Amino acid sequence: MAASVRFPDRCVTVHSGVDVGRFSQTKETGSLRQEFDVPEDCQIVTNISALSDEKDCLTFVRTAEKVLNTGGKATFFLVGEGQERQAIETRIRQKGLERDIVLTGFRHDIPEILADTDLFMMTSRIEGLGSSVLDAFANRLPVVATAAGGVPEMVRHGETGLLAPVGDADALAKHVLSLLGNGAERQRLGEKAGNFLEKEFTKGAMVEKTLALYQEVVRE
Repeated sequence: MAASVRFPDRCVTVHSGVDVGRFSQTKETGSLRQEFDVPEDCQIVTNISALSDEKDCLTFVRTAEKVLNTGGKATFFLVGEGQERQAIETRIRQKGLERDIVLTGFRHDIPEILADTDLFMMTSRIEGLGSSVLDAFANRLPVVATAAGGVPEMVRHGETGLLAPVGDADALAKHVLSLLGNGAERQRLGEKAGNFLEKEFTKGAMVEKTLALYQEVVRE
């Protein structure tokens, strides 16, 4: 920031907010599990993003492969569309993971998908904030993510989720495995994340912080 902003000490961050009400009435139905024939003994790990280079979905696939090869029982969902789809499908096919890693394409039922999800995983190389993480928080889901861009401002390691270095499939897989095997920790992180969201990342919080900033500028 210091290299591109003349007075960085004057900069103030107002985070984007999400509409928590969009998710409050949505309950787990099992429809995702039914639609894609997910075995009952498999948990559901989801990422929602464009299938683009900066989202690094190939690391998502590599992480899923490591989890599955270590005995983790999960089905992994990539929800979204983009120019990297063919490369992702090729990798999945080469590894014989067509039943374990599902590309849903673009969907309009994100609240329902998240309600049926057990764990959210983001593997981006580059992020601004990463608002899909906030959607996961709104569903009180535990999050495993790479420390890209503004993600650590939301995912505080060990508090509201678990962080790994960008591109580190080994670290991501370790975190995923630790949560798949620990329901109490998944619930703890999910509750912490939901409470953090309600305090810092709702639309109301965004409006209040923006208004306060304008009032401060006017007073000056």
